[in-house]
Amino acid sequence: MKVLLSKSKKGIYKCEVPSLKISKSGKDIAKIYEETISYANEIEKSGIKHDEKNDISELEKTTRPDSLLLYFVKSFYAKTLVIFIAIILTINFMINSLTSSLQFEIKTGKEFWEPLEEEFHNFANNIDENFEEEKRQKFLKSLIKIKKAYQPFFDELSK
Repeated sequence: MKVLLSKSKKGIYKCEVPSLKISKSGKDIAKIYEETISYANEIEKSGIKHDEKNDISELEKTTRPDSLLLYFVKSFYAKTLVIFIAIILTINFMINSLTSSLQFEIKTGKEFWEPLEEEFHNFANNIDENFEEEKRQKFLKSLIKIKKAYQPFFDELSK
């Protein structure tokens, strides 16, 4: 295994193993050399060798996507999934906000009858203030017409 060491004008050392396409650089030459050698030994132990024909190591082949199309397909699915989740969350939020604004209470028993009874008594006590004589006569005439129209039904119910 051939190892190359070099130093730049800025005082940075570079350690390379050209046959395995490994390169490390830094200020501590001993540390860089040790890291490069240990990494090269790991690669050799795993059986990955340099392919001189294509100038691409087996390690690079295994870490690189098979094709650009595969990358775009995976990317498309990931983006579609994110958009789908965002749409679901938005719809869920909208439904929750609508249902919370449409809630209403149905009052029964005491809660229903007490205010109704109070309004009824207020109406009866202030009947003179609420109706002028002319309006009262119109109201009575309307009630009499309704009574005449539905009198046969009332008679049948009272039997």
